[in-house]
Amino acid sequence: MVAKTKRGTIVVPWNFTESCRQALDFSLDLTAEPSLVRVVHIESPRSVPRMNFDPDCTESTEMKGLQEKFRDQLPDEEPYCDIQLYVAYGPTASEIAAFAHRCRAGLIVLGHGDKPSLTRLIIGSLASRIVKFARCPVLVLKGELDEGNPLAVGRFACRGNNLRAAPSSE
Repeated sequence: MVAKTKRGTIVVPWNFTESCRQALDFSLDLTAEPSLVRVVHIESPRSVPRMNFDPDCTESTEMKGLQEKFRDQLPDEEPYCDIQLYVAYGPTASEIAAFAHRCRAGLIVLGHGDKPSLTRLIIGSLASRIVKFARCPVLVLKGELDEGNPLAVGRFACRGNNLRAAPSSE
């Protein structure tokens, strides 16, 4: 069992995958205050039509669609009821780091989805870019979360103030 903490906001980047759901579950288990968990989804500027884009409009059709999709992936029970999805626009890694900084986050928790090594070589690792930009520790969860010992299957290493994914021994 991981000791619950009341220290600081936890940011969970969200891209509607199972690994993000695991990161959210882990974050909720980690904190004594579910209201301190902030979930953020980053929309690429390329995916937003220029003529309709208004970054200050939180009631846009796109925002409502993302909120509904987010709600559909979560159980309708505590502690999930109070979790809100925040949406930002821009380059993913730097926007996640900036959002965490604005929230005064004490930790960013990432779910890590394995990609083929050629894909990672070409586009790079989002997790490593978030570690580069973040001003707070970053925990990258890799693999399935085991209910008895979630950290035993997560691989991470510490470099300075940041936690980052450790190289796999596989």
